[in-house]
Amino acid sequence: MVREATLSLLSNCLAKEPSLERHVLPQILEMTTDPSNGPKKKAIKLLKDIYLRSTSKQNRLRIAAPLLLPSQDDESTISELSRNVLEEIWMTTASPGAKTDDSQDKLDRAQRASFMVDLVESIDRSRVHVEAFEKFFVHCLSPEAKHPAENLKICGELVVDLIDEVIDPGNGTDTESQARVMNALSVFAKTKPTLFKVVHLNHLKLYIKTIQDTGDIALVQPTVVIFRHVLPTLSSLEQSLADEIRQSLMRNLSKLASYAAQDRRASRETLLDVIHCLWAISGMPGMNAERIFVPLCSVICQLRPFLQCTQAEATERRLSILSYLILLGTFGQVCSVDQHATAFVARLRNTLGTQNAALRTQMESLLNSKTPTPPSLLLLDTARPFTMQNWEIKIREQALRSMGGICQQSPQHFMRDEVQEVVKQVFKNEGNDSLKYIALSFIREFFSTAERRSETGAQIAVGKGAVTGSKRLESSFTATGNDRASLQLAQTFLEHFINAAFRNKNELAVIATDIIASISRQGLVHPKECCTALVALATSPMPSLAQVAGDEHKRIHEKQESYLEKEYMKAIRRAFEYQRDLYNDPHGMVEATHAPKLAKLLEALKSGKKASLKKFINNFCKQIDFDFDDLDASGTIPEHVLYARFCLENLALLDFPHFEELAVFLNAVEAMVLNTTGPAVGLVIEDEMPKHYMNVETQLHPDMLQQQQQPQFSVGQMGGLMHLPPVVAPSAPRLAPLSIDDGRLRKIAAACMILQMVWETRTFIRRCYTIKNNGPIPPKDYPKLASRNNFITGKDLWERFNPIMRALDTRESMIKQCYDFAELLDIDRDIFVDAEGVDALGAGYETPNDEGENGTPFPTSGRGRKRKSNVSLGNTPKKARSRASGSKKKGRNSKTPDGDEDSD
Repeated sequence: MVREATLSLLSNCLAKEPSLERHVLPQILEMTTDPSNGPKKKAIKLLKDIYLRSTSKQNRLRIAAPLLLPSQDDESTISELSRNVLEEIWMTTASPGAKTDDSQDKLDRAQRASFMVDLVESIDRSRVHVEAFEKFFVHCLSPEAKHPAENLKICGELVVDLIDEVIDPGNGTDTESQARVMNALSVFAKTKPTLFKVVHLNHLKLYIKTIQDTGDIALVQPTVVIFRHVLPTLSSLEQSLADEIRQSLMRNLSKLASYAAQDRRASRETLLDVIHCLWAISGMPGMNAERIFVPLCSVICQLRPFLQCTQAEATERRLSILSYLILLGTFGQVCSVDQHATAFVARLRNTLGTQNAALRTQMESLLNSKTPTPPSLLLLDTARPFTMQNWEIKIREQALRSMGGICQQSPQHFMRDEVQEVVKQVFKNEGNDSLKYIALSFIREFFSTAERRSETGAQIAVGKGAVTGSKRLESSFTATGNDRASLQLAQTFLEHFINAAFRNKNELAVIATDIIASISRQGLVHPKECCTALVALATSPMPSLAQVAGDEHKRIHEKQESYLEKEYMKAIRRAFEYQRDLYNDPHGMVEATHAPKLAKLLEALKSGKKASLKKFINNFCKQIDFDFDDLDASGTIPEHVLYARFCLENLALLDFPHFEELAVFLNAVEAMVLNTTGPAVGLVIEDEMPKHYMNVETQLHPDMLQQQQQPQFSVGQMGGLMHLPPVVAPSAPRLAPLSIDDGRLRKIAAACMILQMVWETRTFIRRCYTIKNNGPIPPKDYPKLASRNNFITGKDLWERFNPIMRALDTRESMIKQCYDFAELLDIDRDIFVDAEGVDALGAGYETPNDEGENGTPFPTSGRGRKRKSNVSLGNTPKKARSRASGSKKKGRNSKTPDGDEDSD
């Protein structure tokens, strides 16, 4: 609400003083991806006004790209608003009845074309922005748009203007400027291929020229993309033109493969587009499909003999092997060769006639058997042997990439044992990230394709009746080889994907997280199998990775909340280990912002049922609790101490919606410290670390004893020191050295650290929500909304925890920590009891009086009295505190002041 109101105020200010735009525009642009819908709507409307008011192209470009993302928002009101705004600012022309100047109209069209070229160039490196741009124009030209006919006319004019700019560029004839325009044209070719006519292709075919160097690729690639998408839509296309284009493309295959083998820029992507275009031409009426198999069969015959070559020969012919593998994998990824098995085998036999006898014999045995090898399997068996460890790493990488490409086109091969064994070996080999990257990349691409196929079917509206017939079912709900392969990959390799995501903090982790989220979205495994990983990965400091994991977890939480309750405690532990092991940061909050690392989990839980949130808070608090006998105090800082801090820092920053959830937390932690674990630790301190003060005479130097006679004084067993005469000024009485060994002391100190951090968190929460009384929250207040004081930040708690975490540094600091906790426990328990007016802790927990009688300074039942430990005493009959009538309460100050003291 604050952000929304701020944007409204800015809107009024900018209307009166537009010069303020430069100061606030960056912040307004950020609001287009705000988590809440209100600020998004305000930001979109405000940016529209700024865009229409601005005359600067740079400002308009800065605004256009951020407006694209909300046009694909999951919330329909946001996406519709954004699309309408973009349609209004880009697709608006003068009304039909208005008088227009031809020269002005021509200028407007030129400016629009130039703007689109600049915009496509500015977003070219961002896949999400390019996809949003394409989907926006798909919407503009669909019946769902406001003015589809007018939009179609404008886009047609835009294509014509861009083609004119390519042919006769106003900014010069250099390849770079032509490539920029062609790149924008390729986006419209993918969006609406029918915008292009045969005459346009006749102009553009000149730019599919023979590639001389890598500088030509920038122009050839977008041109090929245009032909790839447009050719299949033109029924009247002359076969001579298609054949001319095919011949031009064929001449570039070997050059592009050679460049790709040398890792030249964009050559691999261009080769993929070229083969896509060749395959599209092969499917056109009257075109000979066998022509595309000529280079493919040649590659197979050239590559297979290398399987028997020596290591020296392989090194010598390394570039040739790489080039053949690249061509083989790209053809296998694009072409459905199994659908043309007869034509493929005929062409392969033709090619074998020119090869050596050994190869002919080997291949004929495969082609003439009773069960002929499918063409795609022949391609796979040619590439797969090069993935073995006896080949150098570059060849292995390319062979693995080619194997993945072939399996993407023929998914049934993913289920073959030999293919799965290759992938398993890649994940087992910890030392080679490049192979993992390749394997994860082609698996992600396969899952993404499967999702797009499902989405395409789902986009066909239900209820269209006979208009769509069975198309929706056929495209979305019919089981295919893709579905079986997806299920097999998910169930076989999910653990490998999770390990890759958790053990890396680079692009490998991003790709692995995308795969895990895709598996979850497609429902290939039970939601709980991905839940733990998604919750932990959402704590990553890599924004894109955390966003993907957090969004998918939120989605499954909304649908499967009851299934996931038991998984959240495992997820929290996994998140702690992930942060500790990979990022060496076991804190529960981010130091720079003091924001909780489990923010996305906590946000998802708040959107669910109240009962689930209460149960989560209660279970979360149990994660902090411990059994003293089982506490492991080993390590520089014991693991449970670190884990308790991680949990507490996240709980402290949870925005409790109501006082009811707040009461669940406070009751749980107060019971832990005052009723159960705290008194148990207090008893250990009393039994094993009693306070004995040394006689002061033993503390003085012999010379001092000669100069002045020191009178004797006595001390009580537990520290009741008698008054000293004012004439004496020796050093203060000191504690006698404890006989407890360091290991035992360390364990007690670790327990005290955890419990003191629990109490500090309890105090922090009470301050945050301005709970001034020390007693429990009254049940009548449970339905009330809890309002957090945002001026009290996590930094306060961070600073309170810092000295506690240093308690294990020395023996003296450990002793101090134990006695500090004993004192905290005694005093804060007394204050807590006083706030209720009765002793809620039951008999045996009386606080000693001011004279030190009837008790000890430790929160225990005392020696010789029956003690009920580790049992909640909430139902114990309440007993009035024993006080002399008329006596005045004596104030006591806690070392961890509560909310009422802070408010004072």
